[in-house]
Amino acid sequence: MNRTAPQDETLTLDGIRKAHWRAWAILAALLVLAVSVRLYGLGSRSLWADEFCTWHVSRMPLGESFRWGPELTKPPLYQLTLRTITSDPHPPEWVLRLPAAIAGILAIPAAFWLGTLAGGARVGCALAGLLAMQPFHIHHSQEARPYSMLVLGCILSTGLWYRLVASRRSVDWVLYVVVATLTFYAHYLVVLTLAAHVIWLAFVSVKGDRCFPRIPSFALLAVGVLCVPMVWHYYIYRQMTFQGLDWIRPPTWASAFAVLGKLSFGYAWVFAVLAPALTVWAVVGARQTRARQSSDEPTEEGGSATMHAQLIACHSALAKAGEEPGPFAAFRVTSWDRRNLCGLLAAWLFCSWFGLLVISWIRHPAMVDRYAIPAIIPALLLPLLVSERLFQKGPLVLMAAFMAYGGVQRLDQSSTVALGFRELVEFLGERVDPAKDAVVLTIDDMADLHWDDAERLGFAYYPLPTSMPYSELHVAPDGITVENPEVLKDPRAFWLMVLHTAPFPILERAGRKALQIQVENRWFSQLLFEPYRLLKIAPLDTTP
Repeated sequence: MNRTAPQDETLTLDGIRKAHWRAWAILAALLVLAVSVRLYGLGSRSLWADEFCTWHVSRMPLGESFRWGPELTKPPLYQLTLRTITSDPHPPEWVLRLPAAIAGILAIPAAFWLGTLAGGARVGCALAGLLAMQPFHIHHSQEARPYSMLVLGCILSTGLWYRLVASRRSVDWVLYVVVATLTFYAHYLVVLTLAAHVIWLAFVSVKGDRCFPRIPSFALLAVGVLCVPMVWHYYIYRQMTFQGLDWIRPPTWASAFAVLGKLSFGYAWVFAVLAPALTVWAVVGARQTRARQSSDEPTEEGGSATMHAQLIACHSALAKAGEEPGPFAAFRVTSWDRRNLCGLLAAWLFCSWFGLLVISWIRHPAMVDRYAIPAIIPALLLPLLVSERLFQKGPLVLMAAFMAYGGVQRLDQSSTVALGFRELVEFLGERVDPAKDAVVLTIDDMADLHWDDAERLGFAYYPLPTSMPYSELHVAPDGITVENPEVLKDPRAFWLMVLHTAPFPILERAGRKALQIQVENRWFSQLLFEPYRLLKIAPLDTTP
């Protein structure tokens, strides 16, 4: 005789109410944590090259900003947000990063909602907790770039897409169109997530679980119509856009899986969680099959259908009593099998990660960790669903373990301050003798992309003292021809700042040699101020 599933407190009306308030309390605590780690030190780091571009494009005339080469890969939502919140021509670092931080914070309740939709409140809390302390997401929530906006939009659009296909509510149709369109105006790479939506819709329609292609198709059509201006803009500047990605190297399978590991919690997540969980899940599935064949009674392992029906009944009672189910509102669409949502998550992970590999093979290398950042949500959520299937409180156990792991990483990162352009300018201010030395910025001449403008932006935001001699060394992309050759003929020593190019052959042909740089009784051949390198070039030897 199989054991009957125990009557859990969550299967009663009072239990639902208690779970409702526990979920809200956990979410509130996670929000406080997310706000703390994303706002703390928001302006402490120096801006880096891409953030200088964000600042610059938000201060340019609006029409001109749409044609500026270095930003052609980014639609305008982030800079429009900056224009809305500040008109200061030189806003502080924390203001430039504030939209990203807010989007990163809002992603936590969005992840809770999606996790609840997929597997209940425990999964929702676990996903929100993991995302709150995920180092990669925290980093991009503190960077003046649109990647945290991209994550937020992908979370909301995917959850709304599932609800739209499952329930066909008009409000979901409108919300999906709005969210998907805004996300496209934040970053083009949302198209990989939208591709996952299309693939999943085709799959469930062919499978026959739910054949409602008309309403979702109209939603996709509406998104496409609203995004026509940006699609046309991308088509016009497509060549310059891909030229702006020339710095990306062709990916290997090892580098692709390294990106996937960075999006979750490294290989520890993959090997310690996913692989054994899938193995045990297969064993449990076999036991459930045998149990169903031997008895019609609900068993401890196979009683999820009964539990599911009781939960829906409890929520119906709450609705009749005029009470809002709150975070458990996901049960409104649970008449449709949740396994379909797992299929949507798998398609999302496949498209947002493997899709970059396909683009790299067909058109242009694009496998960069921040471009694959939408995959962070399915990469975290799918193992949580597996653990919830194996053990009722499994998602909470994983959340506690990996939140602690993420917290350790966060403390380690916050204890070491990365040196950037601000520190570089301060270093030069302390070391440069205007009577003997000069500062030279190496510029990679790519006139079509305006990279020469982009490389000067650091000095525009963090200016050198006016008394400090400053000049430029222009190097062609082939690394052979040189403009401003008088820089190399100047007999003084100079501090050479290098961003993209490798000017060493040119320096060698000109008879200039690099010196060792002394810092606190240690000697270095060059200093790294991300992503700039600083070299000290010896005075020109004029001895006959």
